[in-house]
Amino acid sequence: MQSTTNDSQQSVSVPAFGASILCFTCAVAMAFGWGWRGSYGHEAGAMVPGALLAMAACLCSGRQDLYRRTAIAGLFGALGWYVGGSLSNMEHNFYIISDSLPDVAYGYFGMGLIGLLWAGVGGGVLALALTRPRSELVSFMRVLVVLWLFSTYSHSDSSWGSFYFLDIQ
Repeated sequence: MQSTTNDSQQSVSVPAFGASILCFTCAVAMAFGWGWRGSYGHEAGAMVPGALLAMAACLCSGRQDLYRRTAIAGLFGALGWYVGGSLSNMEHNFYIISDSLPDVAYGYFGMGLIGLLWAGVGGGVLALALTRPRSELVSFMRVLVVLWLFSTYSHSDSSWGSFYFLDIQ
């Protein structure tokens, strides 16, 4: 057990897991979430593995400051992996099952690139939640809420929302 002390709080005992346990727990959380995503699909399904990974990393870190940020890390992990849910990768799967070696190589290269982009965006947004002060996270969330409201309104039958996002029908 690792004991942490903060000036405004009393000493709290936090279990300290080894790096191998942390990696294993995060891998299992991501694998479980990814399996669930396969049944649910797309952007909303991609939020589950991102949230589970972020929460597992915070809870197994052994750090009191990350324990306190578990919920916000889960939210930002979900948002980070949400972006990758819109990436199309089925075309690359078809290249992978080809009989031609160059096509198979292209398919694996494309899948690897998509995975790197997805993990890069997800990890970058998660890193924001783990490293930035709360005031910056709140301002970031305000921007996301405004964008969500405008995008929701733009998909309704209104004309100004569609014009705002240049989604003229």
